[in-house]
Amino acid sequence: MWENKNLKIKNIVFIIFFVFSNCMICQAQRRLLNDDELMNIDVYYNIEDAIKNPLEVYWLILKDVPLTIKDFKELRKLKNLQILALSGNQLDKISPILGKLKSLQDLEITNNPELNFANVFKILSKAKNLEYLILRRNGIKIIPKEIRFLKSLKSINLSEEDTLNIKYSLFSLSQCISLKNLYFSNLQMPSLPIEINLLGNLESLKISFSNLTYLPKEIGELQNLKTLSLDHNNLTELPTSISKLHVLQKLDIYSNNFTPEDYESIRKLLPDTKVQ
Repeated sequence: MWENKNLKIKNIVFIIFFVFSNCMICQAQRRLLNDDELMNIDVYYNIEDAIKNPLEVYWLILKDVPLTIKDFKELRKLKNLQILALSGNQLDKISPILGKLKSLQDLEITNNPELNFANVFKILSKAKNLEYLILRRNGIKIIPKEIRFLKSLKSINLSEEDTLNIKYSLFSLSQCISLKNLYFSNLQMPSLPIEINLLGNLESLKISFSNLTYLPKEIGELQNLKTLSLDHNNLTELPTSISKLHVLQKLDIYSNNFTPEDYESIRKLLPDTKVQ
């Protein structure tokens, strides 16, 4: 009888401890800040300062500093970290700890050409709140198929990835079920591959400063597109299929080779769209 009572007491104590521990975790990990709130917080630029007030760190930029295993372990203390930028860190791999940053929403990886991005995406698959990804100057040739593991990814910016094979990367990106925004800039892309039609859920597509001279008719298959930015290229015409973009709200085509007559023709094709 006493043994049963002791067992019940132990179970009650365990339950109280479990509930208390989870409450403490919830208190440490606060709600995600919105865009306006993020614009008014302090940005940290090194791990040493960040871990002095770990629960106050929402935005961390680590530029041109090598990162060690110890550094990644310190990141685990930043329970509320939403935005992380890693640039020029001499990384050949990233720690699984990145996938355990539950508040991480926005990640930039720049100038880390030794990284294996198939492995990077596998690790990031556990970062359930990751919605925005910027990859710049990493020497990526093809976006690996493992990007499909990023179930919450809404936006990817591939500006200055000048070794990127756009055509085959579009096949991989088409597997991202939540992807809404795709940005290219400062690439040598004379023509947009017809495989762009695989990304039927896109709401925003930006291709700028990329020497673009040809847009395929398949662009008209992006029925959910609301914003199309093609500024600072070498376009002289657009396919008439753009008239099928019935929900398009904004078209940016300035700094191309269009005449005033071209603008007039395009506006007739898209009477409900702001063209500039």
